[in-house]
Amino acid sequence: MPEEIHRIYILDRQKNIKLPVGLRMIIRRTCHASIEVEKLAGPIEVNVIIVDDTYMRSLNAQYRGIDKTTDVLSFSNLKDGKYDINPETGRQMLGDIIVSIVKMQEQALENYNSFEQGVYQEAVRLVSHGMFHLLGYDHERDNISRDQMRELEGRVLNFMGFSESVVYI
Repeated sequence: MPEEIHRIYILDRQKNIKLPVGLRMIIRRTCHASIEVEKLAGPIEVNVIIVDDTYMRSLNAQYRGIDKTTDVLSFSNLKDGKYDINPETGRQMLGDIIVSIVKMQEQALENYNSFEQGVYQEAVRLVSHGMFHLLGYDHERDNISRDQMRELEGRVLNFMGFSESVVYI
């Protein structure tokens, strides 16, 4: 049986904040951990796009009708219980996770004792949150889905070696 190889593409679409060393690795590991926690069969590919607040605000206004920035948005390719398949690789294309680097840094400073640990833990929280949206979870639909997402995010945080004490939606 061939090994399932997942691809996580990370695009930095902002110019103002230098990405912390190791952030790309944390993002990739978080996506892989989310796939493991969900026991999703692959191979899979995901796009994680890092943006500034101006771009995030425009996306949030365009797609959700909310004219303010947010920390993470997800655009899933899940349709009728199936994902689009990349014809070149045969991988399931889960979709796009858009992360505001500005919000990630602000929330890291607000919620954790040190910026260094906080930015990585916040990245895990945001990316896992986005991954579970790609996988069909919707915390805005009902309390059960919100609780399921919190538990799954907590499992990913634990898998990555972080405390789940600051998981929130």
